[in-house]
Amino acid sequence: MKYNWEVTESSKSLWSEIGDEGVYIVEMLDESSKNPFLIRSAIEELVTRAFSHSAQNISESTTQIVFDWDSMNRTITATYTDDERLKDSLYVQKLTFSGLFLNFENYAIEERVVKLIDLAIQKLVRRYAVRLYKIDSILSKSNLKLVYTEFDSEVYTQYI
Repeated sequence: MKYNWEVTESSKSLWSEIGDEGVYIVEMLDESSKNPFLIRSAIEELVTRAFSHSAQNISESTTQIVFDWDSMNRTITATYTDDERLKDSLYVQKLTFSGLFLNFENYAIEERVVKLIDLAIQKLVRRYAVRLYKIDSILSKSNLKLVYTEFDSEVYTQYI
């Protein structure tokens, strides 16, 4: 399947006013389908795209590759960073699932569905990240940690 990534020009961080001096190129993709096959395929594409920049993204301070799931915005962000998450890599990938914005009349049902989506996203990121990490010639020789976080939960960090 062919994906059309939207790539921004390199620009300063949105957080530059508070000390982030990084420059980033953000690559964005939207998956508008609710089809599970297309969702899985898009996640594999995100991981593949993130790993394709490993040579440009790994520096002396890089210790981890973070896949951060933002449940509210239905977006996964992939970033190479350091332990303090202050020195992010040049290339950052964002995958949004616009097809997963659901409107339920019943909040309890919506909450359960969102939790199921969150779990599915976590499992798929783990599956593709581990598989592709092992076969990538640069990453398989590195000591980088694969990390999965959820934006809505301040203390949730899971090493893959």
